[in-house]
Parts: sequence; structure tokens; C-alpha cells
Amino acid sequence: MATRKWLLGASGAVLMAGMAASSAHANLTFDLRLTDAAGNVLADPKNLTTGAGDVYLNLYAQVASANDATRAFQSAIGSFVTGGAAATSGSISGNGETVFTFFGSNPVQTSTTKYPSAAGFLGGGSQQGASASIAPNGQGTGPDAINDLGSANTANIDNYVVIRASSPNFTGTAIAGGEEWLIGKVKLNLASIASGAVSTINWLPRLNGSNATTEETALWYEDAQAGNASGARTGTTGTLSAGTPVTITGGGGVNQWNIDANGAWETPTPNWSAGVLPDGGAASFLGKITAPRTVTLASDHSVTSLNFDNANKYTLSGAGKLTVNGPISVVTGSHQVGRLGLAANSAISTANGQSLTAQSISGGFTLAANSTLKIAETANPTVTPSPNSSTSVLTALNLSGTSTAPTSQFDIANSKVVLSGMGADLNRIHDLIVAGRGGAGVGAATWNAKGISSKSAADVITNTGNEDYAIGYALNDDLPSPFATFGGATVPANSIVMRFTKMADADLNGKVDDDDVSQIGLFYDAGTSTGHHWYQGDFDGNGKIDDDDVGQLGLYYDGGASVLLIQSLEAKYGSSFAAAFAEGAAQAVPEPATLSLLGFGAVGLLGRRRRR
Repeated sequence: MATRKWLLGASGAVLMAGMAASSAHANLTFDLRLTDAAGNVLADPKNLTTGAGDVYLNLYAQVASANDATRAFQSAIGSFVTGGAAATSGSISGNGETVFTFFGSNPVQTSTTKYPSAAGFLGGGSQQGASASIAPNGQGTGPDAINDLGSANTANIDNYVVIRASSPNFTGTAIAGGEEWLIGKVKLNLASIASGAVSTINWLPRLNGSNATTEETALWYEDAQAGNASGARTGTTGTLSAGTPVTITGGGGVNQWNIDANGAWETPTPNWSAGVLPDGGAASFLGKITAPRTVTLASDHSVTSLNFDNANKYTLSGAGKLTVNGPISVVTGSHQVGRLGLAANSAISTANGQSLTAQSISGGFTLAANSTLKIAETANPTVTPSPNSSTSVLTALNLSGTSTAPTSQFDIANSKVVLSGMGADLNRIHDLIVAGRGGAGVGAATWNAKGISSKSAADVITNTGNEDYAIGYALNDDLPSPFATFGGATVPANSIVMRFTKMADADLNGKVDDDDVSQIGLFYDAGTSTGHHWYQGDFDGNGKIDDDDVGQLGLYYDGGASVLLIQSLEAKYGSSFAAAFAEGAAQAVPEPATLSLLGFGAVGLLGRRRRR
């Protein structure tokens, strides 16, 4: 039958119940180790560079003795002590363990039991608060202070934390030459830590006034040896000691991706250098990776700034939305995020030739000179043009330079965008789109210039030689049938809508049909007036609605719609409009519907070159 004994420390006395004098002694070490939030010990359990936030630690008791067949651990008394920089402050609380505490002014213990059944950690029971403040290199403050970081070792047992298993014993784990027990979990919240400041934290067993352990520092220790009388004690010695302190160095608030691998945003350690999530602070993706890596966001997160600096691509993806309430900087490399939320007017900068791509964007931004912001292309329009299902809703869109000569680029690819409440910016948006197109006029389009551009439209030109697709835009309130929602996003009053769409799709419904003919016919004046927009029929960006625009309408008119006879066009909009429409239609591939459409003598126009 196993017998029990009190194991003491440097005082040289070990009280053993029924232990023969010839039995081997056991030396006990208390060891504090850094972990992640789930309690997994970090690769470096003793050193952490971090900014403000939560730091997690496990406390272990360890016996290195191979002479006893079974052992069990029940309780210990000691204190958490800090040292080093006074620039560290914060609080400490339990992380899911049952701990019992003594207090001098408000004792938890009762007259009937030395270890009352109170739950919590460091005073987490009903008698005290759940945490206490840290006063580096000194006594803590608040009701839990005597048991918190900074506690000084004294002979008064009331100045210590008593840890005891909630069940009879802690569960041990075999180690080389002995056994260890996980006896406590701690969450240390650093309210502040200065850059470069070095602080230490450790657990020290209780010492008396002579700096020696006393009987109350004991743990229950079980020995498989039999034949010893219960309650007997021996003089066999053992020692109590503390492991190496944990060192925490202030990282100046820089919390960066910390593994050269794919991983989850929500895993504090080892994925983040601070051991905590960057939420509420700056998130940095710097030189750690040596190949493209993906960071997955399972839920929404918010940071104050976002920084990239690596030639290898970081991709932030997943179901979660990342909101950046401050600046975004791309120093090197081109990187990608999923759903990106911005402040009212976030400053975004990328190195010249580099870019930041997002699946969709909400909020507002100002793009610095030589910077490129992109919306991800979700389908390849060079094969089968297919508008992106994502819709961005912007409250501000500002590019460096002037509206007619911008020095940065916003590429919307094949997506939709709502410029919420930005109707007053209609002329400026027109200029930015024309700049991104490559300039005004038939044949000028490249769709890859600085301004508001479209990689998707540019790829179509590269592959077909024609401007079959473009960025169309409209003041929503002025459309014959204004959009209540656009790509799933609500469209407020006085908003601009724009999208990647077919050439000559004036009303932005993705088709070129009778409604577009009617819309253009309403504003057509053979180029007499200026200041017009896409949704009125200015498809080449020169501010006029002339024969070139009507020719584009004829060229891309959907033959599946109702057949409009040239005679009816002439009657409604005049002979010039009808002739321009017929010329454009003649450049399309002739089909029976096209021949019927052309009506009078326009078949001879079929041999003309297709409009660029």
C-alpha cells in the first residue's frame, strides 16, 4: 500500500509518513513555461518578444527520481515574482485551474479546513476578485495583491498562493528519470511593455524569514514502499528549487506573422510573434516566410494598421472580414486579402510595381502615388467573360495626382462597385475611368493605365484586339430604372454604380438591348454637346455622344432582343443615328437576324473592318 510523506526543501528536513531512512530522497523543481492560449508549450518556453496583450504560462512541478514506483502531487505554496523593467505593467489571472489562496486581512481558510473548497486562480474565489495588478519589482495592488506578481517572500503564509488539486491528486506525466505535474495555468495580461524592455517572471516556493522552505511548502508525495508506520518521519533530505525564469522582451508593438508556413489568424502562438492576436493593434506580415503563404481568417478581425514587407506573397483568405482602421503599407511584394474593410478614408501605399489585391472592399481610401490597389478577378474573362460576384461599397475613392492625370491605379477587374453617396464626384470618376482606359476616343483603350482600370477588360483587348468589354458607370438616380441593389449591395440615394460590362451597356444590366438604344437615342446629338457620361451613351470617354458611340451600340447590340428596323431608328432618332447604328451592326458577324435588322441597303457595309 502506498504511503504518504511531506517533501520539504532547503531546510534539510523531509517529513515522510512511514518512510524508511534508507529510501532515496526526491528533489522538486517548480518550472514556469510559455504556452499558447490552449496550453500548448511553445518551442521556446522561456523567452518571448511581444507587445501589449495576453501571455499564457503553465506551472509544472517536477521530481527527478527513478527510485519510486508511483508518485502523486497534491499541493504547493509559493508566489509569482517579477523582475527587470519597471516599464511593464498589467494583471494576472487564472487560465482554467482550481487554486486556493490565503489572505491575511480576509482569510479564505476556515477553522475546520486548511484547504477550503474555493474555485478560481489567485483569489478567483467568491472572496476575492479574479485578477490583480502587477507592480514590477514590488508589492502588487488591489485585493489580490499579496498573492500576485511582485509578492515578496516573507515568513507570513498569508503572502502566498496555495495551489491544490481539485481532485485528490494532480495527474502526473512520466519524464526521463522521474515525473512532472501540471499544477497551474496563468494568463498574464500586459497592459504595456516598452520596446526593448526586459522583464522576468517566475514561481518561487515559499521561504521563511531565513530564506528556507518550511513545512507549509510541502506537497503530498506517494511512495510505493510498504511496511512503514503511518505518521513516521525521517531526516532524509530533499530540495525545493525554481526553474529558469521566463523572460519577456518588449517588441515595440510590432506583432508579425511568425511562422514560415500556412496557418490560422486565430492561433496566437506560434503564429504571431507576440504570442497574442494583433486585433486592436498593428498586424505585420514581414520577412518570416520564404515562399508564398496563406493566412486563414475563420472569423472577422479588426486591426489599426496592416503592413506587408516580403517578396513572397501573403494571402489572407477565409470566411472572415479584415477591417483596417488605419493605414495599409506594402513595402515589397504583391499581397492579397479577402474581404477588406477600411476606415472612412484609409491611406494605402504600395511600392512602385507592387500591389495589394482584395476580394472586395468597403469603406474609403486614398491611394498614394505609384501605388496599385486591385479587386481580385474571380473568373477569366479572356475565355468566358463573367462578372465577379463580389461587390465593393466605397464611401471615398481618392487617387494621387489629378483626376485627368492620376499617379496611382485602382483596378476593379471584373467586379461591381457602389460609390455610396458620391454623386457629386461623377465628373471626377469619369476622368479617372477615362485615364485608366488609356484615354478617350475609339482605338485608345488599353484599360491598364493609372486611374480606374480593369485587368479583365485589358485582357480581352489583348486576346481579341477589340474593346468588347469596359468599365461602365452611372449616377444611379438618373437611370431609367435605378438599382435598389447592385451586385447584392444596397444603393443609397446619390450614389454612383460602376462595373465591368459589355461595350455599349448603357444601363449596366449586362446586356446591350432596346433599353440601351432608347437611352442613347435620348442624348444623341451627333457630338454637338459635351460633358456626357457612359450611361448617357459616351462609350469612348470623349464626353460626346456621337456616331462613334452609336456605331458601338450597333456593333454590340444583342441580336436576341427584338429586331429594330433601321427605318424605325431613323424615325425615332434621325438618319445620322440610324446610319451609324447600321454601320456598327454591319461590323458584327452577319446572321439572319442581323440581315433583317439592317433593312435598307446596309448589307454592303458588312465588308468593313470591325471597329476597335
